[in-house]
Amino acid sequence: MHGNALRWLIPLALLGLLVALLARDLSLPERAMQEKVEEGRTLEGVSMRRSDAAGEWTIKSSVVKEEDDFYVAEPLEVLLEADDQAWQVFSRLGRIAKDKMAESSMYEASGDIEFPSSKVHWVAPVAHWNPESSFWHFPDGIAAETGEFYVKAPRGRMATSGQMWLEGGVYAEWLRP
Repeated sequence: MHGNALRWLIPLALLGLLVALLARDLSLPERAMQEKVEEGRTLEGVSMRRSDAAGEWTIKSSVVKEEDDFYVAEPLEVLLEADDQAWQVFSRLGRIAKDKMAESSMYEASGDIEFPSSKVHWVAPVAHWNPESSFWHFPDGIAAETGEFYVKAPRGRMATSGQMWLEGGVYAEWLRP
């Protein structure tokens, strides 16, 4: 009888300990829970797809941290496929808006745009994507080149069609006669 009681006592003791630990966790102060949520999450090896009016986006990053209304990604690789073109953009750091209609930003960015008949390579300290207008904005300047020309400007914007508007003293050089 003594052995039979011991066989039930140990599992009951473990169950009691589990219930006590669970009760302690459930009674954490609300402030401690808020601090845990505010710390955010960090994910590694992230790949996601998103669609908007511009086309299909594939977004990849080694490390993504959740901060307020953004996902902060280091480094960031973006592929935008739309109609007859493909945009491939790389940056050291990116802030991707959780709301797909809000502006996202890339820092130390560079990219390639492939059209059916040409390819454009560009570099910019900052690139903002505005999904409402389907424009890239380059408030701190942009340099772009094809095999035929090179342009550089202190500010600019580019439509997904490839049209570019440059401001503030544009430098242009024809690379081929």
